[in-house]
Amino acid sequence: MMFIIPGMMVLLFAAAHDVRTKRIPVSAITAAALLCVLTVVMSAASGTESMLRLLLAGMPGALLLIIAFLSRESVGYGDGLLMLCLGPVFGLQRTLFCVAVAFFVTALTSAGLLAVKKAGRYTRIPFVPFLASAMGVAAIAYR
Repeated sequence: MMFIIPGMMVLLFAAAHDVRTKRIPVSAITAAALLCVLTVVMSAASGTESMLRLLLAGMPGALLLIIAFLSRESVGYGDGLLMLCLGPVFGLQRTLFCVAVAFFVTALTSAGLLAVKKAGRYTRIPFVPFLASAMGVAAIAYR
């Protein structure tokens, strides 16, 4: 849990890039993977988290990867990889909260954009900004 601030920085960087280009930069996924490895190594060395809990914390990201595959990238692979790597950094409870809230707020936003005809059915909406916002709330809510 000591890498929450760097994890948020990676998430915010990826969100800004996702808004501009609708892509997640490889550098953000690499940084998230490095934070994941550091979290696992530090947790193993100190015995603060079980390896099972760290593995489970990556499951929401794995679910996003499955959704990306099944939906032909309605949710992108970058979103899934980012959350797969950041799950152990933020912990299972925060990550589950984050993904659930991000899906809910994205759905509301999409419905609103469709209602006012600012977007069509196939308009791509960046997902990482919703993940970053939800993770900011989760970081405060789950201390």
